[in-house]
Amino acid sequence: MESELELLKKSEDDLEWFNENYEGLKEEYDNEFIAIKEEEVIAHNKDFEKLLNGLKTIKENPAELIIMHVS
Repeated sequence: MESELELLKKSEDDLEWFNENYEGLKEEYDNEFIAIKEEEVIAHNKDFEKLLNGLKTIKENPAELIIMHVS
């Protein structure tokens, strides 16, 4: 299990990646919620609840991911 400090560092890295890649993400995922893990989009959906359900399906904990709305 990762420490809180490790999770915080990964979250910071993922948020920085989101900001650096925003324009490309906007082209691909405009008006969608995206879940980011290790600088990669692992799920996306226009509906937030459906995104969360999809994350459960692939056994990902939303609390350990960066989830952003792209607009």
